[in-house]
Amino acid sequence: MRCGRSDGPGERREAVRRRLAAGVALSVLALVLVTATLLGLRSEDCSDPDGERAEQGRENGSRGERGEDEEDEVRPWMKSRLPGGLLPRHYDLHLHVHMDNFTFSGEVSIQLDCVNATKYIVMHADRLEVSSVSVWSGSSASRSANRGVGGAVRVHRHFPVPANQMYVLALHRELRPMKTYRVNISFQAVIEDDLLGFYKSTYVVNQEKRETHSDTGVLVRLYARPDAISSGSGDYALQITSRLLGFYQQYFNIQYSLPKLDLLAVPKHPYSAMENWGLSVFVEQKLLLDAEDSSSSYQMELTMVVVHEICHQWFGDLVTPVWWEDVWLKEGFAHYFEYVGTDFLFPKWNMEKRFLTDVLHEVMLLDGLSSSHPISQEVVQATDIDRVFDWIAYKKGAALIRMLANVMGPQVFKKGLNDYLLTHMYSNAARNDLWNKMTQAMQSAGRDIDVREMMDRWTLQMGYPVVTISRSQSDELLSSDVIVDQEHFLYSQEMGWKNNSYQWLIPLTVAIGNITSISPESLIWIHNKTEVHRLAELHAASWVLGNMEQTGYYRVNYDLDNWRLLVQQLQDNHQIISVGNRAGLIDDSFNLARAGLLPQDVPLQLIGYLPSEQSFLPWHAASRVFYQLDKLLDRTDNYPLFRASYQTEELQRELIMLACSFGNKHCHRQAVTLISDWISSNKNRIPANVRDMVYCTGVSLMDEDVWEFVWMKFHSSTSVSEKKLLNLSLISELVPEQDLIDVIVHVGTIDLSCPSGTIDLSCPSGTIDLLYPFSGTIDLLYPFSGTIDLSCPSSGTIDLSCPLRLPCQRRGGPAMLRALEVVEGNVRWHRLHQRLFYQWLSKANDNTANGYSD
Repeated sequence: MRCGRSDGPGERREAVRRRLAAGVALSVLALVLVTATLLGLRSEDCSDPDGERAEQGRENGSRGERGEDEEDEVRPWMKSRLPGGLLPRHYDLHLHVHMDNFTFSGEVSIQLDCVNATKYIVMHADRLEVSSVSVWSGSSASRSANRGVGGAVRVHRHFPVPANQMYVLALHRELRPMKTYRVNISFQAVIEDDLLGFYKSTYVVNQEKRETHSDTGVLVRLYARPDAISSGSGDYALQITSRLLGFYQQYFNIQYSLPKLDLLAVPKHPYSAMENWGLSVFVEQKLLLDAEDSSSSYQMELTMVVVHEICHQWFGDLVTPVWWEDVWLKEGFAHYFEYVGTDFLFPKWNMEKRFLTDVLHEVMLLDGLSSSHPISQEVVQATDIDRVFDWIAYKKGAALIRMLANVMGPQVFKKGLNDYLLTHMYSNAARNDLWNKMTQAMQSAGRDIDVREMMDRWTLQMGYPVVTISRSQSDELLSSDVIVDQEHFLYSQEMGWKNNSYQWLIPLTVAIGNITSISPESLIWIHNKTEVHRLAELHAASWVLGNMEQTGYYRVNYDLDNWRLLVQQLQDNHQIISVGNRAGLIDDSFNLARAGLLPQDVPLQLIGYLPSEQSFLPWHAASRVFYQLDKLLDRTDNYPLFRASYQTEELQRELIMLACSFGNKHCHRQAVTLISDWISSNKNRIPANVRDMVYCTGVSLMDEDVWEFVWMKFHSSTSVSEKKLLNLSLISELVPEQDLIDVIVHVGTIDLSCPSGTIDLSCPSGTIDLLYPFSGTIDLLYPFSGTIDLSCPSSGTIDLSCPLRLPCQRRGGPAMLRALEVVEGNVRWHRLHQRLFYQWLSKANDNTANGYSD
């Protein structure tokens, strides 16, 4: 829907420019308000960063006359944290956008209270050129006062500190405690090109908007290209946003705090989206939905991004973490509610079960490395901030929140969240503030559990435990007794990297089953390294199952007799064990075997029941381990034996993906046929749910004419989701930057199995496949200067220069260390397990009763 009257072309262009400027200004306003509690405008100045040292020397004498602590007190800008002596109360911000030369200017007036006497006003700032400053006290500091009347505090000088992204006002006299002051600053800067801060992005056409309201009267608007609006591509996001506002308001029992919420679709963005308060910005592919061309997976992904950003209006905007070390307090909650909120919108999608494979299994791969880190990380300087926004913060944070929610129960959990948000709304909070409210909620329900004592073990220690449940073999214990051990789980068990001092407070849920039934679950708290617990009705033919529905963030191992009973149960009647637990058994068993904690044949025997499995989740869990095995075994002499063993029927999307990836000839023929039909008829009859796989497979198998055809369709398509799918098959400078990772992932791969030496990157393009997901950068050494951006799981992007050689050395920061640890683990697996794996596989193929066949 287009808004406004019909004017001439010139007037329309000018009107669009004014609306664009207004939209950009609103975006920046929201960004500034979000950081209000940090007393910070982000800015940077190219002036000499040491200039303030001379000033400090003139005012306070040389460093030799002062101790280090005292030096920090008189030079507060040398620390990364803002001093606590001044508290901001209100910001008035005015911005002027100059579209003729892509710059902006503005003025901000900050009302603040003085807590401790100080001669310095320190703000976070980045890339702003400050032209004038003034400070006022007394009645002149009020919002209604005339700024030019009396009460001026003389500013001796002001200067930037780029290294810490700060701006400093040095005053002639100290500000006095219990007094109110007002700081006025004028500034200007360039609108950037690098997708950071206030940046510009280009549309082929201009922007328009479409008007709706939530049930509680909140105005919800969506800004996008006119053709996207007129085609209805924004309607879906508007609809679910309105419903989500009602959902969150009811769940948290706190109303949305602003009168409006705007959604802005932009062609380029450094992330999928950004949750500015009242104005969430999305890359187009995460906000616009074309109903006829979009697959169910595309719809689900878009839905979850919107759910995530709307959650941030409470967790992140209404209540903001005190410091970057607890960024997971907002990202972990938003990621957790991706599944809770999406389940509210579409219960049939079964999001609680998808959490296991999409979140829990994903992050446990990363967190099982010795190069992992605690979820709460120390942040000392500005350059440390980016590294805390990784999968540990998002996915582990979500998994720990889910574990706590299951321990507390839904009503008590909601009460704790409500108390936390009400207490700290419009302010900051730390993790202990959350734990205290959760503990109080538990106590009010008559449960004496110290949540802080429990959760500190999970947030301040890296990794997670493996819990081993063993039947008693001692004459001193009863047959119904089990021994429960906990230890730090690592894939590199034999390398001596395991931290034996780690110990967790573990909520272990267990059930006992047999061939016909399973008992209700019970909760056992594990405090020590080793404990003995008595389980009722545990007989010789009964099996024990731990971590029911995988609500806990740990792996479970068993004695071999119990594994044998579980394998037999799956083969005889797998439905006795729930879908979530079947997926968990597959994931745990393969990863325990990979870590050397379980014989390699156990997981292979366990998945022998899969031909009779009709549910998606166990197949999805299996597909993950199949892909890992495929990468491990590729290029080995017996690889065809593995590939033939795990070709699958086209039962569902996951199996089709497996079949095409493993070279199933029928899958390849179908893809080629569908692409050929599209070319000959010029009608795309490819089912939306499998288009990405058909595009990738067909283009990779067919000739250059097909590539040209798909490239033409990419340019002619107006469908955002269709363009994204086509991007997976193509590479060009014209492909949007945020899609390059997806493009390159499907172009080629290289082998990272070398523990030493060099890696050749094939021309003209390729990927470094790291087997395990992680984020960060790898510095490219001789002869190429650049970085590989590893912000996407299992892949990296690269400025493709040919030839490129990357020495396999322990350099390049945490990302490189994780990559090399994975490589070393792969080499170790080949050395220890490859021969036995193929021996078992050969026997399994000879025995059709195991269910493996072509």
